[in-house]
Amino acid sequence: MTNHYTMVQKILPSLFILAFGFFGCGPKEDPMKNPRNRKALYMVQDEAKVTDAKFIDNILYVKVIDDGTRRDGYAQYLCLLLREYRSTIHQVKVVNSGPGSFEEASALGQATW
Repeated sequence: MTNHYTMVQKILPSLFILAFGFFGCGPKEDPMKNPRNRKALYMVQDEAKVTDAKFIDNILYVKVIDDGTRRDGYAQYLCLLLREYRSTIHQVKVVNSGPGSFEEASALGQATW
């Protein structure tokens, strides 16, 4: 009986860690509820190159017109804006401004901070 109890004591914490990792620790927070995120988004939307921007799954998606160049450097610049406004979002994906959703648009660049 003691052996079985000891084995359960060793395995139980691992099961909890797996369960939280698989199911998460609760619902995702809406980034727009945070005033710093809203301010950062408004500043990004005011950028001349940006046609639209939106938070999706804790990623800032930014639509720009595709001129054939990579936009990783621009994504890094936008990360600096997020950081300047102390945003809780730490990833930017720059996508083509063509029709369709942000997630379906072709990626032009990305960065994290």
